[in-house]
Amino acid sequence: MKDVAVLGLGLLGAGFAESLLEKGHKVRVWNRTAAKALPLREKGATVAADPAAAV
Repeated sequence: MKDVAVLGLGLLGAGFAESLLEKGHKVRVWNRTAAKALPLREKGATVAADPAAAV
């Protein structure tokens, strides 16, 4: 299991984050529009307040 940060949750970033969560990785996410991170938080991701906090 690895710690991974995903910055940007468009189609590609959200897909990466979801796949990593399904494989058991610890995922921190950040997106300019915070509401896009909420579905991933419900799946176990940690939502960062800013990009620096994600990494």
